[in-house]
Amino acid sequence: ILISTFSDISTNSSLLSVTLFIEPKISDILISKKLGADCVELHTGKYCNLFNKKKKIMNEFSRIKKSAFYAVKNSLDVHAGHGLTYKTAYQISRINSISEFNIGHFIIAESIFNSLEKTIIKFKQNYPKVPLSLDTRKSYVMSKGIQNGVNIINDVSGLNFDDKSFNLINSKTIPFILHHMQGSPN
Repeated sequence: ILISTFSDISTNSSLLSVTLFIEPKISDILISKKLGADCVELHTGKYCNLFNKKKKIMNEFSRIKKSAFYAVKNSLDVHAGHGLTYKTAYQISRINSISEFNIGHFIIAESIFNSLEKTIIKFKQNYPKVPLSLDTRKSYVMSKGIQNGVNIINDVSGLNFDDKSFNLINSKTIPFILHHMQGSPN
């Protein structure tokens, strides 16, 4: 669920948007539309694996492009993600029907070696028009990301990890994705 700000939820439920993470298949798009989704996120893992192994990518690229076009034609917003890196995000960004690229996991992994600030800045320099989503459950990482140009925060804990996250997100105008999961990962 994509939430603009928490203070807006109680007064305007139209700010809630349902996004389904799906395979880039026409049948999955049709099911998403029937379920009432507003948006689909196309799974790019197969494309990224082929790209990284230097194998033929055109069939998978075409499948993603065709699916994105079909989703937009059916009034669905389209995001893409899973396994994206700087190079694969660049390739996928050539598909005009995709409005958002979820590369947050890569950004966090890169920041281990290069710092979060430098990693975000590098991404924003390479892809200034691409919205950047940051996956984290820690308020201080959220804050650092926002300071350095992240466009969307994705709290992977459903606000159950860090007591400061709710107040931080509620004080900003940045879009926020609230994940829900059952149990606690061990």
